[in-house]
Amino acid sequence: IQKKSGLLELTSDLDNIGIYFHDGQIVRVKALKKDESILLGQLLVRSGRITAEQLRKALEIQRETMQKLGYILSANNFLSEKDLRETLHYQMLETAYKVFRWNRGHYKFSQEVVTFDPALTIPIDPEHVLMDGIRMIDEWPMIEAKIRTFDAVYARGDLKVHHLFRSHLREARFASDHLPLFAELELV
Repeated sequence: IQKKSGLLELTSDLDNIGIYFHDGQIVRVKALKKDESILLGQLLVRSGRITAEQLRKALEIQRETMQKLGYILSANNFLSEKDLRETLHYQMLETAYKVFRWNRGHYKFSQEVVTFDPALTIPIDPEHVLMDGIRMIDEWPMIEAKIRTFDAVYARGDLKVHHLFRSHLREARFASDHLPLFAELELV
């Protein structure tokens, strides 16, 4: 495997994504179009690592100081550096995986020096991204066959789910009669 450093620019009608390599490892992924579902603050709130109020305060500080959100959250002890690093890693992966949903596009690699913060970056092996992406493409038809609507809310399929959401639940259907991996919840 080549251990190059530089920028791989991927362009389609859907988005422009830059994947930055340092010594052959992915160290940063940026999308031109911001996907609300994988914004750092939203990921942290959804994962329970910070509260919505902490995010609101951090965004307020960010508007005043123009500092990076992760730095603000860490400096104000809203978030550990470990949680920030793991969430940034997840965000990079999810952004890179968007490319596998494209039907067509163009690419250009520019060899250049890429800088990154090693304290906040978990380098990603590009082979793992490719293997996961190919698996997603391969499994997508099976997922579409099981999922009736993408508006449904899914949760782990154990009996606790039904009890947790009983007051808000119209119906729960498990993906398998024998091994409930997830349940489809129709909320009232």
